[in-house]
Parts: sequence; C-alpha cells; structure tokens
Amino acid sequence: MNILIVASDFKPLSGGIAEYTYHMAKALLASGNNIAILAPLMDGCKEFDKTCPVEVIRYDADYLYSLNKLRRYIKEFRLLSSLIRKNEIDVIIGNCLCTNPYIYWLVAKILGKVSCVFVHGADILLHSKGIDQFKKNLVLKNVNMVFCNTKFTQKRAIALGVPSAKTFVAYPGVSIAEFEAGDKGAASLPVQKLRLENKKIVFALGRLLERKGQDTLIRAMPKVLKEAPETVCIIGGEGPYGDKLKRLASEYGVEKQVIFVGQVYEEQRQAYYDICDVFVMVNRQLKNGDAEAFGMVFLEANICYKPVIGGRSGGVPEAVVHDKTGFLVDPLNIDEVAEKIIYLFKNPQVAKQMGEAGKQWVKDNFTWDKLMPKIEAKLAELIAGK
Repeated sequence: MNILIVASDFKPLSGGIAEYTYHMAKALLASGNNIAILAPLMDGCKEFDKTCPVEVIRYDADYLYSLNKLRRYIKEFRLLSSLIRKNEIDVIIGNCLCTNPYIYWLVAKILGKVSCVFVHGADILLHSKGIDQFKKNLVLKNVNMVFCNTKFTQKRAIALGVPSAKTFVAYPGVSIAEFEAGDKGAASLPVQKLRLENKKIVFALGRLLERKGQDTLIRAMPKVLKEAPETVCIIGGEGPYGDKLKRLASEYGVEKQVIFVGQVYEEQRQAYYDICDVFVMVNRQLKNGDAEAFGMVFLEANICYKPVIGGRSGGVPEAVVHDKTGFLVDPLNIDEVAEKIIYLFKNPQVAKQMGEAGKQWVKDNFTWDKLMPKIEAKLAELIAGK
C-alpha cells in the first residue's frame, strides 16, 4: 500500500498523538508499505527528519495560516493533490480530527482515494462551536473509516452520527524494547539530584491540566504522609494548571513533599518510572466533556513493573485492569486515593505482583507488533472495497 499520513502533531513535537503517529508509520513501513508523512515545520525538525526512517514532507504552517482562508485551502488542496499523484497514494490518513480533515477528505473524494481519520481524545470529546463542529461532523460521516483509540472514543464517534460499521478501535501501542534497552543506571540521577534516598515515591506524569487530577493527588498527600511520612510525590509535566497546583501544595502544607520537576523528556521517563513505588494519575471527566481517552503513561509504568492508580473515568478502564495491574478509583475521592497509595506501600508483595501483571498485560495486548497488523488489514480491506 502507498499511504500518506497528514499529521499536525508529529515528532519532534512531544505528546501522545505524535508518538502514536511515529510508531504507526514505522510499523507500516516495516511491513512493506510505502509511507509518506506530511507535517508542519517546527523547531528541531531538520535534525529529527535525518534520523526518521519514514519520509517526512514539511510545509510552512505559519505561512499558510497567514493567508486568507480561501487562498490557504487552495494551496493545501494543490499540495495534497500533487503528493497523492506523485506518490500514487492509495489511502490518506489524518492523524487526528484537528488536521484540517475537510481538505484531505475532499481531495481523496475527488481523486477517488480512500480516506481515514484517527481520533484520540479532545479532538472528538470536546464539542466545538459553529463551523468548526460542522467541519468535524462532515469528515466523521464521510471518510471511509474512523479509527478510534479506545472504545470510549468510539462511543463518542457513534453518538455524533458515525455508523458503528465505519468505526474501528485501534489502541495505541508501546515499544517495550525501547524501555528494556534504556540505561538502567539512569534512575540514580533523580535520586541523587532530588535527595530521594530512603523515600517512598509517588510519581505522576502528564500535562498539568484540570482533567489529569494532580490536584486530587496533592489533596490526598497529607493523609498519605500520616501513614508514610517518608513519602515524596514527584509531578512531571508542564501546563496551564501548574501555578494553581503549586499554590494548592502550599495551601495543604505539602510543598516540601510535592516536587514539580517540569517537562520530563522521552529519554528521562524511564528513570522516574524506575525510582517510583507507584504511578498515579487520578484523571476525571470535566463538565465540558474533556476526559482522558486512554492513558499511555499507565502502560509505560507497567512496562517498568510498577503498579498504577487511575481515575475511573474516560477510557482509563481500558488501560488499567482493576485489582490486577493497579487500582481504579473515584477521581474525586481523596480518601480512596490516599488509601490505595498507602495499601501499596504497606503491601510491597502485592505491589510487585501488580507490576509484574502489568508488564504481562502490556506484552499481551499493547505492543505494536500485535496492534499494527489489525490496522493494516483494515486499510487493505478499505482499499480493496473501493
């Protein structure tokens, strides 16, 4: 198959969609397909593209968005049409619903090609207004297939009018090999830097957003400290909720026990997973519909043999097996969050068993070599049906 992926979120940009797209493209390439990725110029892209095994075609998004809408649409239309013809593309994939899907869907329609869109979370869960929602609905109802990252997002797509037969659950995959090949000695660095010797460590990783639930974790810390005074909570990530979270830690008197380490880069993740005793993200769904659609961080922590605690909300129950790989909790129940953390501290054998079960859960269900053949088969089926 000749596949063009239109990607607004792509490496070196960090984030779940960029990671998903990169690994999907690599896996499709490895199985013998021809892959091209159309992505915007961004800082560091020249260096990244030199090492990327997949062909990446960059365009100047700032220039395009400086034009009026009609001129921008015409240029995008011509660019896509040229790439499709030049590369004899069979299928066009939008890597999320925010990637001007109405343009590539229209180009595919005119040229008689298969078009698909992948939906992940906010791109489909948050209700847009006016013309933006109209464009999203137009694409969702007219592309050949809507690939949903969880059953949770699949239900949202169907609720928006997409026939269930035109949806397909394509879970994000993880690369266990990347973690297993990591520097096992790297975990000593944050221990030394943050003075974490002989501490019980709770780790939370994700953008600092209201729905991620770092505030609930901070509120639970005084109760945890009563039972385990040696506890330290490390919060990794950046985001608009950061200042409020820091004020909250001060308000609850735990500013010394809650350490904000800022952005945790890809090469640093394993070190933090390795040193923690439990990974926690008590995500919740907001009134505007925003929710955690899955939670790759739970799988990453499991890969590193760590038990996890997640909010019983959104698509997280598809990532965490309650009482096996970790616990699902009421994301607003501070007592329950504290209780589960303390339980794992006091029952290290249970924590160890959950970590081991989590590693096996990921191996059995979420490696790219298991997930990609399903996506590839669905794409081939769509092309054959044209």
